[in-house]
Amino acid sequence: MESLIEALQRITPWYQDPDQEVPPTFPRGLPLEDLKNLLEYLPFQLPEEVCEIYQWSNGSRNPLAVGRQLQNTDVYQYDAGIGIVSLIPLKDAIDLWFYDNDEDEITSTWYHFPIFSHENGLIVIVGSDQMEDSSPVWDVDRLDDELRKPVFPDLTNMMTGIADTIETEQTFWDDLGYFNAEGYWEAHKLIWKKYRA
Repeated sequence: MESLIEALQRITPWYQDPDQEVPPTFPRGLPLEDLKNLLEYLPFQLPEEVCEIYQWSNGSRNPLAVGRQLQNTDVYQYDAGIGIVSLIPLKDAIDLWFYDNDEDEITSTWYHFPIFSHENGLIVIVGSDQMEDSSPVWDVDRLDDELRKPVFPDLTNMMTGIADTIETEQTFWDDLGYFNAEGYWEAHKLIWKKYRA
């Protein structure tokens, strides 16, 4: 399996403006020292994968719409099965965590940490008392929701699945610009069956 950074590097070219007329979708990541300073405020440890993603980019300026608008329609296809996702800048994610948690009251949702937002809620990972390599990934409506079944075993699987889907999608466009949606959805299902929890 490829690393999280390798998956992120595969996604990046699809969201770059070749003319550099707009700021990049993924701004520069945080230097390790800045990352450590921000994480000091949390009363638990985040997984190593979260540190990697924030060293790669500190949030996304534009939503990461993983998919493409279908020819002559208003229909978009979202490859994570979640919708449009945006990487939350680390300081904002920490602020959101503190907004939803009382430091004096540890609840069952205490370790839930938001990393992506989407139109219907949040993508969260779970912190712990000791730094772990990774965490399963959950889709929740609100930060204080109880967790059900994880949607991905970890961030690496989530981002690798997105990268595979973006690259696979390109093979379903013909020379006239029409999209073979039926073939794409079959391939799409196989990719997500491979990467989802």
